[in-house]
Amino acid sequence: MARLYPTLLGARREDLAPLLRTVHESATLLRGTVSVTRGESKLARLLAHLAGMPRPCAQAPCEVRFVSPTGSLAGAERWERDMAGYRFSSLLLPAAPAEFAESFGWYRFRFGIELDNGSAEFVLRGWSVLGLPLPRFSWPQIVTRESQEDDEYLFLVRVRLPLIGHFIGYDGRLRVVQ
Repeated sequence: MARLYPTLLGARREDLAPLLRTVHESATLLRGTVSVTRGESKLARLLAHLAGMPRPCAQAPCEVRFVSPTGSLAGAERWERDMAGYRFSSLLLPAAPAEFAESFGWYRFRFGIELDNGSAEFVLRGWSVLGLPLPRFSWPQIVTRESQEDDEYLFLVRVRLPLIGHFIGYDGRLRVVQ
């Protein structure tokens, strides 16, 4: 079964760093460390809790597992994360050429994939809550990157919400286990 990113990227997958190609073409389990920050305001902390985001930590154990669903979700990927003992997952689905949708419960984000020097950045193209598209002024600012350094997969996610500011951020270094 073809994995999501190689399908979306087509020939552009050759522009990914070798480890990123391995991660997205065949890896099923990564392990390493993660650091997580949350916004300081009470509202940011409450929203992070309600959205099921991990708690703050520094250089804590991290595991990411890629699962390929079957049936009506064939072609999708479930990313199951364990950050310092806190587990959460998202479902990634093809959305358009070189775009994917990532669902976290009620929330769905649509990203485009941009490649630069072997790294990948995911650029927000839209988002919805309970299936209702939200206007551009309500869009969070999301920075998401993945890259390779030596034999480690590096990831970085930063999310800022309108009127709230810093919501959540996490970054880490992982190695392919399987």
